[in-house]
Amino acid sequence: MEEYNETYDDMANRSESYQPYYERPETYIVPLIFALIFVIGVVGNGTLVAVFVRHKAMRNVPNTYILSLALADLLVIITCVPFTSIVYTVESWPWGATVCRVSEAAKDLMNSFKPQNFRIESQFKDLR
Repeated sequence: MEEYNETYDDMANRSESYQPYYERPETYIVPLIFALIFVIGVVGNGTLVAVFVRHKAMRNVPNTYILSLALADLLVIITCVPFTSIVYTVESWPWGATVCRVSEAAKDLMNSFKPQNFRIESQFKDLR
């Protein structure tokens, strides 16, 4: 028991000093990476949706499956990526509990559709 207390005391004494957000490298690097993810995701998934809508020949079962994945990705990118990058930029959540809950619920909901799509696609393969 005494060894535990000594170890705990050593850890408490070695605690690092607080570093403000504007001095941390992740304050600047992470939002840039998230912005890149946002732009590439919106352009890529948006292009896929536009092609699917414009060209009727693209409307078949496998492409519909890909469309649903693209829509889920697009919704996650639009509703979650900007809010998640804010966590690395400011010290506290600026938009309140409601926006936090909605953002997290949207992320969980859209990510739950992806495994469901795999199950649906496997059912279609079994029917052929």
